[in-house]
Amino acid sequence: MAFGTPSVVTQLDASGVSDLAQFILPDHSAIYFVSSRNGTNSIYRSARTNGVFQVPVLVDGTNLNTGGVDYPVPLPDELTLYSSNGFGNDVLVATRTDTNARFGAGAPLDGVNSAANEWPLFLSSDQCSLYLASARPGGLGGMDIWVARRGD
Repeated sequence: MAFGTPSVVTQLDASGVSDLAQFILPDHSAIYFVSSRNGTNSIYRSARTNGVFQVPVLVDGTNLNTGGVDYPVPLPDELTLYSSNGFGNDVLVATRTDTNARFGAGAPLDGVNSAANEWPLFLSSDQCSLYLASARPGGLGGMDIWVARRGD
């Protein structure tokens, strides 16, 4: 079956700014994305209620929202957030105690980062496979898609 013509998700759109790097929670209850609506690229979250996205709110946390494209990848419970450090140098992981708290400082993800640029893309439902884009040596050149598996 073919897709129809795309249309703007008006509840998320902020005129004249970039909105990108989106990640929808597996249960479709919210979307995380990067937007320049406050003058610099920052991570936002919009809850989805009765199939409609709500007004996006800034995701607060220490050293999040670096001004680059942070590529947010939250866990389904929204207590852990993988992101880049804004300019793709490292994949970071930040945690919080509950969904009303700020995220703590993002720390480089051990075993995943290299001297090249990396961005997290997707975490498998069992949380054992993190897919990332990286320009590290050993790929086919440029940015390649890599996977880091727990226990490897």
